[in-house]
Amino acid sequence: MSKNVKIQFENKNTECTITALERSKDNLLKDGDNLGEIIDELKCGEWTTNVDSETLKTMSKGLQPTDLLEKLQGLDINNTRRTTTAKMS
Repeated sequence: MSKNVKIQFENKNTECTITALERSKDNLLKDGDNLGEIIDELKCGEWTTNVDSETLKTMSKGLQPTDLLEKLQGLDINNTRRTTTAKMS
């Protein structure tokens, strides 16, 4: 009987973990879609106006929620590192 209870407990914990991972995956996909849309909007903004990139970044900061802005900054840092590393190779 105790083996059966242990297996049921582990099964329930595994199901909870799977559910949490699925939620996390969905959130990451939504964030990725949102970031893709923001990048597209920024690219369109750069192509349609003759504004330097610093001005565009400043303008876009006021239009974005803080958490998205932080994610964009993190992605920008990672891209800069990758570009620098690729140039060194």
